[in-house]
Amino acid sequence: RESMADLLKMARVVSTKMKKRRAASNKLVEYPRKRSVAAMSKYEIADLIHKTFPTEGYDKKFIRHEVTGEDFVAMEKEDFRAMGISKFNHLRRLLDLQLLRDPMRPPPAHDTESLGASARPLRVPFWRICRVRMKDPEIGSGEKKVRYVLRWDPPTPEGEDGVECKAKLLGGTSAPIVKYDVHHSIVHDGKRTYSVVQEHRKQKQSLGELENLIEEMRSNGVIILDKKQAYMYMDMEILQIDIVNERFSVSCSLSVFWRDPTIIDDHRAIPLLDKDDILPDAEIPIVLTRRGREDMPISLERLFANPVGSSVNVYYRNENLQPKTGVVRGSYKIRVTIKQSMSLSRFPFDRQMLQVFVFAGTEDWHIASEPPVEWLLPDQFCTSSVTCVPSSRVESEYKCFPPIARLDANRGGIRFTARVQRYQTYYIVTAIFPMFILTLIGAAGFLYTQLLEGRIVLVVRLMLTIVAFRLWLSGILPVISYITVMDIYLLTSYVMLTFVALESVLVTWRITSAEVALYVDIVSAVIYVVFWGCINLGYVTAAYTGFLFQSWDVVEELNLKSFERHVLVGNTMDLYEEDGGGKGEEDEDFGEGSEESKLEDDGRVQ
Repeated sequence: RESMADLLKMARVVSTKMKKRRAASNKLVEYPRKRSVAAMSKYEIADLIHKTFPTEGYDKKFIRHEVTGEDFVAMEKEDFRAMGISKFNHLRRLLDLQLLRDPMRPPPAHDTESLGASARPLRVPFWRICRVRMKDPEIGSGEKKVRYVLRWDPPTPEGEDGVECKAKLLGGTSAPIVKYDVHHSIVHDGKRTYSVVQEHRKQKQSLGELENLIEEMRSNGVIILDKKQAYMYMDMEILQIDIVNERFSVSCSLSVFWRDPTIIDDHRAIPLLDKDDILPDAEIPIVLTRRGREDMPISLERLFANPVGSSVNVYYRNENLQPKTGVVRGSYKIRVTIKQSMSLSRFPFDRQMLQVFVFAGTEDWHIASEPPVEWLLPDQFCTSSVTCVPSSRVESEYKCFPPIARLDANRGGIRFTARVQRYQTYYIVTAIFPMFILTLIGAAGFLYTQLLEGRIVLVVRLMLTIVAFRLWLSGILPVISYITVMDIYLLTSYVMLTFVALESVLVTWRITSAEVALYVDIVSAVIYVVFWGCINLGYVTAAYTGFLFQSWDVVEELNLKSFERHVLVGNTMDLYEEDGGGKGEEDEDFGEGSEESKLEDDGRVQ
């Protein structure tokens, strides 16, 4: 009986030690946190929301409702919906943010049925997808095959970019990826499921590089569950270009297509016709419910970036469902005035790229550059993604080039860009040619009279006339801190007339002989005319060959730099702090309006 008691006691001790060792091996690595969410003020919460959703403007909603850290941790989905945050993916990310920051609550449970995994996904920090070559036991003979694995870095105690997270000690590398759910940001390697949200992606791996790897994974047999697909088409008319206030007005017709055959059955849309009145192969007019509007690729409440005040006017709206293909088409006609910095360094030989940035749900939707063939869209929507026509007022001043459309995934939208080039005839006739004649008349100062006073009076009168031209130009141009081509021409005229005044002073004071003075005046007049003629010949040659025009790539780069200084939030103009955003390397070309784009480098004077 005593020996049996000793054995049971020894067994309990061994069992306790085994449990401790097993718990130590499976223990999560926990690092000290700076502050929990519950201890944050309303301004710190707004800053946290801005870092998580830099392009949505949710931080202003939190400031307006004075949400503190304690309020944020206790908020549920209904509370976020009441604040105007209705997208499912955004709600899930906000709930994850609560759980990620609060150590007292368990990690969230994600829907992993699409990946066939029952375990909760493991959130990994600072992740990236890598291409590796490893042996395949099915092939044998030591031959290696291309595989794709998920790698992540261990979090630092301070965190990176304000992100505090946990990760199991799994070596930082997963097994070969079997499935990748892009829509729900979940990766499965056959053993474990990982949550790979874009906020924790390694900044060294750009979004464009990740999309290329996803296409390679698809071609190599990895199951890719894509986002929902949508397509956008815009037909815009440029109503006005205000150079002084640096803004332009457009009237655009936006068509949005997405496939949702169960939109009526799920009560996300209400048909306006009875079943008996529906003709075969005809579109059904529908009205979207609140859930239907939340599932759209766009939001009409926050549609454009950098509009001027409340200038967005949606004066026509219509949705239709094609029952044969299940494609929903939303047609919207909108007028808007957009703020944009103009590049005027080559004025009047300047080119402008007028960007209409449309916010799209790129986190939940894949915006296609071309509509799928099975959608059976009309030909007018398949030739190009954007068309542009100028109004009669704009057409008289600018030449329009074929527009372009680019997907900007980093900023969450599409840039529809109209390209215009100014006609120079008006400025040549009204400003450049009169200044050429006035400066040429300055040569008469050498032979006008031998009196110094008469020559100085002539030069001063010519300079005052050129100053009047400069004042006229200042009324049609904004206040800018750089010099334009027109300013250089004016300064050249000032220098030429100043040369006439200096020559007159030197001849009057230094040369006493009348014959020598006349000879010097004649030589100076000839040099003046020849030099001024060479300068204007150089200007004409540069304008004719297109040297005075900036290339479209340079104009686009300048516009993007000015565009990045503002937050891409509708009806607001705030400073934007760039967090590793590129200069457009990940932009996807949507194509140009027509084959006439070959003429875009034709920079001759119109």
